[in-house]
Amino acid sequence: MEYSVGKIGRAFLLKFAQDEDFLNEIEGLCKKESVQCAIFYIIGGINSADIVSGPALETLPPLPILRSIDKKSEVLGIGTIAPVDGEPKIHLHAAVSKGDAIKMGCIRSNTKTFLISEVVMLELDGIDAKRVHDPESGFNLLSI
Repeated sequence: MEYSVGKIGRAFLLKFAQDEDFLNEIEGLCKKESVQCAIFYIIGGINSADIVSGPALETLPPLPILRSIDKKSEVLGIGTIAPVDGEPKIHLHAAVSKGDAIKMGCIRSNTKTFLISEVVMLELDGIDAKRVHDPESGFNLLSI
């Protein structure tokens, strides 16, 4: 295990309206406000998203199971933000539900809000985290 100790810096409360792409907006806010490292929570509605819901084969690099959310649903998730090559990069895992159908996974792209989504983002000060490409897994993994 590796770890780093820091403090909570600024707190941001974000509100996304119908059809806003919340992943792009969060990354844009991080650039605008110079947020390098953060944790965030999302709650609300989602119109669409592309998610990875585990590996199809347990190999390295993993072959992802790709799923799309294409129906208005509820979303609840937690994510981290750390830079890749100086640009903010989001790692978000969330549960998405409609009726009795629940999907969970790593939300990657194509995120559109349904009605409203809310995010609480807490900046992490004093932590020099970044994401570094790992050739074995094929992912940009957290480095602290």
